[in-house]
Amino acid sequence: MIANNIYINVLVISLDALSRILDITGKEVKSLFGDGAAAFVLSESKLHHFLLRTYSRGADFTCVKGAGTLKPPNDPNTLPEDNVFHMDGWKVFKAAVR
Repeated sequence: MIANNIYINVLVISLDALSRILDITGKEVKSLFGDGAAAFVLSESKLHHFLLRTYSRGADFTCVKGAGTLKPPNDPNTLPEDNVFHMDGWKVFKAAVR
């Protein structure tokens, strides 16, 4: 829409509300994660360089087992703990410092 001169600037707002799914009994979860928000304005300026990398080793150290189509939160067969964030804090720490 910016490229087609429909808008000059666009405000983008995003948020993460992890407090709804965090297991607050885990001290490492509370110290690493929380709610957050961000906003930025897009305009005609060109993006000259961008690099994003994802390292998936250890991705299973943090997960929400439920949600999605396999274990929807409202399905009576889905266990309540399947819709809570789980993390093996020690494994996450070791992977992060590597």
